[in-house]
Amino acid sequence: MKNVILIGAMLMSFTFAQASNVSEKEKNDKHKQSAQQSITSVINEAMKYPDDRGAELEGVAHCMIVLNDDGGLELMMINSENQELGAFIKEKLDTIHLDAGTFIPGQVFRFRFDFKYLG
Repeated sequence: MKNVILIGAMLMSFTFAQASNVSEKEKNDKHKQSAQQSITSVINEAMKYPDDRGAELEGVAHCMIVLNDDGGLELMMINSENQELGAFIKEKLDTIHLDAGTFIPGQVFRFRFDFKYLG
C-alpha cells in the first residue's frame, strides 16, 4: 500500500514539473513573439522609401540581422542584386537601437525587403 501511495505521489510531482516547464516555454515563446513584433515594426518604420531617390532603390533584398548586447542591429548577411539598395538598408539598420528588456541579445531575424518606386 505504501508503494502505491509513493508511486502516485511521484507521478503527481512529475506531472506538476512538466506543467511548470510548459508554462515557462509558453512564456518564453510569447516573449520572443512580442519582441519579434516590436523589432519588425521598428525596422519597417525605418525602411520608408525615400522620395528623393527615385527608382534607384527598386529591388528585393534578403537580410539576416542579429541583435547586439547594446540593443543595436548587426547586418550579418544581405543578398540583393541592387548594391545601392543593400547600402540603404545597412545605413538604416545602423541607426536603430532598441530599449533593453524588449529584446534577447544574439537573437537572429530574417527579413525580406521589397522596394518598388511608385513615383
